[in-house]
Amino acid sequence: MTVSILGHKVEVLEVKGDLNRMCRRSGIDHLQLKHEARAARQAGGFDVDESVVLCTHCGLAVALKV
Repeated sequence: MTVSILGHKVEVLEVKGDLNRMCRRSGIDHLQLKHEARAARQAGGFDVDESVVLCTHCGLAVALKV
């Protein structure tokens, strides 16, 4: 799956368990990023299962679907 962000196609990662968990460029935890973004989207009343969050370190999008 890919999404377009500012006119550029971005790969969407499915973070499940340890698969794609750590950012390749910074070592941050994509799973933690996913959970924080899910909480923020839910608090705003948005559909989290159809949302993604962009890792600004590696440029990949992380699907928020559980």
